[in-house]
Amino acid sequence: MPVLNYCRAMLLATLLPAAVQATPMDRFVAVAAERNAIAHQVAAFKYPAARPVEDPVREAQVLQDKRVRATQLGLDAEAVVDFYRQLIEANKLIQHVVFHRYAAGEVPAPAPSLEELRGMIDVVDEKLLALWPGIAPQRGRPGCTKTVAEAVDHSTQEAVGHVALVRAMIDLCRPEAGGRR
Repeated sequence: MPVLNYCRAMLLATLLPAAVQATPMDRFVAVAAERNAIAHQVAAFKYPAARPVEDPVREAQVLQDKRVRATQLGLDAEAVVDFYRQLIEANKLIQHVVFHRYAAGEVPAPAPSLEELRGMIDVVDEKLLALWPGIAPQRGRPGCTKTVAEAVDHSTQEAVGHVALVRAMIDLCRPEAGGRR
């Protein structure tokens, strides 16, 4: 047993510094990347069902839900909705790329139902909203763009995921309502 405890301690020691050094922006960007990753499964569901990537009615529902949820949490609802507009565009970018791959012959992996996928997205969205207060003060600071770029570069993803994450973060560095840039 002492060897096992030593191994656990060593594993924790190697993992802990990275977790301690992760900034609020690193954590926020990592969760946004997690949400973007679900877009691959959404595409795998939609493509075989001949459903389009674009779904303006659903997008409007999502944005309204985020507005309500942000208000309930005391967050800047407009800032949250603006971020989600970018995140939705990033998710659609991934879906378009995946649709292209399927059209070129790649076979879609089995995907969960749309209801399950939406449930997964909802869980990730709650994480993003919980992290929002930690990044809100940084949004209007002069170094925000650099901080976001570094957080995006710290995330480990394939090329399309990286581009989509950059797309999602385009307008993140704006001051909260009443703040200065």
